[in-house]
Amino acid sequence: MPKSAIYLTKSALIHSETLWNGRDPRELFALDPESWAVLESHGDLRPGVGYLFHQVCTPRLWDPVYVGVDPRRAFSARLEFPGCHLSVGDGPSGGERAVMRSLDLRNFVGSCGGLTIGSGDHEFVELAEEASRLGLRVRVVSWATRLSGSLATVAHEVVLLDHFLPGGPRTISPRPRTWRGTSAAASDFTEAA
Repeated sequence: MPKSAIYLTKSALIHSETLWNGRDPRELFALDPESWAVLESHGDLRPGVGYLFHQVCTPRLWDPVYVGVDPRRAFSARLEFPGCHLSVGDGPSGGERAVMRSLDLRNFVGSCGGLTIGSGDHEFVELAEEASRLGLRVRVVSWATRLSGSLATVAHEVVLLDHFLPGGPRTISPRPRTWRGTSAAASDFTEAA
């Protein structure tokens, strides 16, 4: 990692810790932008995936954001998500595994109120279950076609990106819910407050 990237990461950590007021619970973000964005022909993340993240998830300056990508997409991820904790992993599901290795949820239990997983991959089921056991509220943000059923059942809230742009954000209502098919899932849609 270049020296400037290490400095940026450290300064973002210090800056975020000094801004947090200690009263409002922070939100922890674990993001796999490769599952959110259609990749460009040369393999980089599509420009604007960082903007989409900020519009949908609305992270505050003091919220820790962990991003995991393949080594070929590390440069574009750093441009799209400045100040994040960037984890790089090679191979199938390398980015997801890198995020989960670098994220120790026990460090965030007292200061964070919830975990937002920016992916629909089944790889994050174990992380979501651990967060629930530790008392964190789990939210999953994903495209409907890329959402794993097992991850959706573990989450307290699921935000579908498909419904964000046309008519505003729609969420699947919190537990308990049934997943018997598209008609049951469609009846669970409620407008996000």
